Amino acid sequence: MLLSTLRTYQPQLLWALKLSMALFCLGHFSPVDEKIVSQIFYIGIILPVLLLVTVDDIHAVWHSPITKALLAYLLYTSTAWLVVGESNYLRYSIYVLFFTMAVWLLLRYEQVDMDKAAIYFFIAIVLYIVAGFLYRYLSSGALPGRSFFSGWMTENPIHICSILATATAVCVVLFYQQQKILYALLTLMLSTMLMYIFETRTGYLALLFFAAVFIGVAFIAGNKQHKQRLGLFVVISIAVLGLLYFSGYLDPLLQRGNSYRFIIWNILMEKLKDCSYLLGCGYDHNIHEYYFTKTTKIVHAHSIYVSELFYSGILGIILLFLFLGHTLYYGIKHKLIWVYGFAAACAALSVDGSFALRPPRNEIWMIFWLPAIIVNMQLAKHLFDQKSHRAIK
Repeated sequence: MLLSTLRTYQPQLLWALKLSMALFCLGHFSPVDEKIVSQIFYIGIILPVLLLVTVDDIHAVWHSPITKALLAYLLYTSTAWLVVGESNYLRYSIYVLFFTMAVWLLLRYEQVDMDKAAIYFFIAIVLYIVAGFLYRYLSSGALPGRSFFSGWMTENPIHICSILATATAVCVVLFYQQQKILYALLTLMLSTMLMYIFETRTGYLALLFFAAVFIGVAFIAGNKQHKQRLGLFVVISIAVLGLLYFSGYLDPLLQRGNSYRFIIWNILMEKLKDCSYLLGCGYDHNIHEYYFTKTTKIVHAHSIYVSELFYSGILGIILLFLFLGHTLYYGIKHKLIWVYGFAAACAALSVDGSFALRPPRNEIWMIFWLPAIIVNMQLAKHLFDQKSHRAIK
């Protein structure tokens, strides 16, 4: 009786889920209170998933090899947190799984074209940045360097540029595949210009890594003419970067050096020697007692990889890299364009961030989890369609 009723209201539930997913993502690009974004997730995403998901859906999602790697990482990390008496991260792991099932349901019932959604994702973050700049300019009469959107949902310029890089990577590949080269170049130019205004380098690092992965894959798969065009593009890009460097335009980005990253990482790796290389120092280890200057304490590792190695050891970092490697490998193998956004995210988080597991209101959901889960569920959908096609035959 209950299943029959749910099937009757399935279109409405799917519509509610689709709307909630859109509001959840847009909420990160707004000045709304973070509690609102959390409530959208709890009510608008978790509840419809609970009502819609079936055993067949769980089997389909489990069939993806990326899911198995993800579950291994989530299980280990959650357990490591539970050992030190912290249960929140088990909850965050469950949220990741709910978000995964939400994306699966939208794909299975063809509610969203994720490739086209990348364009809206890019537009949303660009409008957010433009609105933030305009607000800051009207408030103070000037646009300060490295402008923080204080009080807004996503306020740190590093995080904003990381999300922008993720969205840019997917859009550039989409336009390239559609042979809309002008659109791809305009997207890239707009993105790099906005990052320059923020005076942050993390977004550029993400774009460079994306470009290296994309060009490498395209070069291997392309014909001779295609390889020549890619080679010409690389030469021109290097020449432009050289011109910008010697003309001084890159000075605002380079004047801060490495921003103490290497010093922080070296301190944490030295402290790791006093712990267990295999299991790390434990998530209850307080790094705030360490100083990277005479007066400045370490707030976080500024790299989720260094953080994972420090807190959960070699075993933890191996499981994280296993998940990253599976996502990149199968995403590239099956030609899923969101994998390039994920590649950009992986690069951005190499120099920023503390933990991959955070509450839904945290910006890492837009930087990292969104592209990772889309790649995983597009793979699951591909494998599900193949299995269904063989069953029909």
